[in-house]
Amino acid sequence: MKKEQSLRKSNDFKRLYQEGIKVRLGGFVFYFLKTDNSSHHLGIVASRKTGCAVVRNRFRRRVRCLYSLLKVKLEQAYDVVVIATSAHAAESSFSQIQAFFTKALEKLSYIENNGRVHA
Repeated sequence: MKKEQSLRKSNDFKRLYQEGIKVRLGGFVFYFLKTDNSSHHLGIVASRKTGCAVVRNRFRRRVRCLYSLLKVKLEQAYDVVVIATSAHAAESSFSQIQAFFTKALEKLSYIENNGRVHA
């Protein structure tokens, strides 16, 4: 994943938190916000409470790899933030993270098609 595709500034994260669509699943929180341009951006949040540096970095690598695979399913360009809210979530396997991310994309599609109603 290129640096241009990463969300790095706190203002970008704040904008997503305030304006984006929030989806909570398991130990994860996903924020999605449509962008005007055609590029996708990803932000990953894993605090020290979720585990040691090895665990947090492994989680980030897994999410980046998974996002590069799943962003083709998005019909439009989105800015996405993925937050691990617990140590259990940060230690999840690739397939577990993939299942939650896929479910979040399904909920996003449902919310966009039917308004902000919980799926």
